Amino acid sequence: MTAWFDVSGVNVAVWSIYTDPAKTVFAINFEWMHRRGKGVPAYMLDRLADRLRPLPSVAALYEDLAQRGYDKRPSIPVNQLFSAADAVDRIIAAVDELTSANGSTGSKQ
Repeated sequence: MTAWFDVSGVNVAVWSIYTDPAKTVFAINFEWMHRRGKGVPAYMLDRLADRLRPLPSVAALYEDLAQRGYDKRPSIPVNQLFSAADAVDRIIAAVDELTSANGSTGSKQ
């Protein structure tokens, strides 16, 4: 499942969750949002990444986002990510902050 939002005037796939009997992962789609500099501005992606780095397993995966031009969609196993009691609240707050900069709304596809 992928959640799409209007961010900075661009309709983008902000996050995805991939389910499989063996492993379920959650990803913030930096690559799809940035679109090689033609999508969401880098400073907004930096702020989003900063808000999520404290979550389990995230800091190492986000370490080189800017250096790689946001050309990443790091997948985080949900059993690790959601082991933090505040994971859901932190993710919702970070996405809300990202999307509220322009009063966007979300949709699931």
